[in-house]
Amino acid sequence: MKRFLLILVIACTFGAGVHAQEFGTLESLLTDAPAGMVPAASAKLQQFRRELGEPTVANDRIFLQTLFKQVHRNFLKKYVAYSEFQDVFTSGNFDCLTATALFSQMLSEYAYRYSLIETNYHIFIVVHTIHGEVLLETTDRIHGFVTDEDEIVERVGGYRRNQLTTAVASDKVMYAYHTDLYRELSADKLPGLLHFNQAIRAFNNTDWIGCVAKLEKAREIYDSPRNEELAALLLRAVWDHEHDESRKKEIISRLRPFIISGNSATGNIPEPSFAGR
Repeated sequence: MKRFLLILVIACTFGAGVHAQEFGTLESLLTDAPAGMVPAASAKLQQFRRELGEPTVANDRIFLQTLFKQVHRNFLKKYVAYSEFQDVFTSGNFDCLTATALFSQMLSEYAYRYSLIETNYHIFIVVHTIHGEVLLETTDRIHGFVTDEDEIVERVGGYRRNQLTTAVASDKVMYAYHTDLYRELSADKLPGLLHFNQAIRAFNNTDWIGCVAKLEKAREIYDSPRNEELAALLLRAVWDHEHDESRKKEIISRLRPFIISGNSATGNIPEPSFAGR
């Protein structure tokens, strides 16, 4: 039997936008980071801001483009799936979600209005400048700053189709979510998605305890329908493959709130469907 991988993807589009005061603190994005990480990261961001300067109303889009380039140059060095947020300040590793969280932090500090929209398989940002909308594809340092209206519409349409496009090794298949998401996300929910992403990584590494622990943290912040779907898959995996009975009972007990509140009951877990790549 092929091993399957859970893939997180989210997206962002047009909407009312969020303001700086609505965004979660840096501490909320670094809750699982080692001691001392928050002040170190804060110092790096403050130094970055001093060197970059401040935008003006007249040049807010020009400044935004400079910000986009400099964030990549100073923080986002290498794409690594399921990176942790602290990695952008240490190794420079990032993925779509951690890069989006960093840009959200920066945009909020500079008081830009922006929108976050999640889909099943991606997350991106649209910034509302006085000169029009700007789409930020945070993982694309070369072509990720998009101002053309037609191109923005085309890209958003592609994200909205919720298609699995990520390639994986031939001995693995990707799980296709039953949930169909396309909605605006408030920035204070990003820490919940960061925990959810790490729950997926733990699941893919057959770390069942680690998965349920991250899933619990994710649910406390953002009660996404993805949580229940992952919980159902974890329940099935533990039931079939966990041989330590005490560990199995513990995990099943911790998953009960997810299963009861979700669409699937303990005895009626939906069969996984897979999208091979």
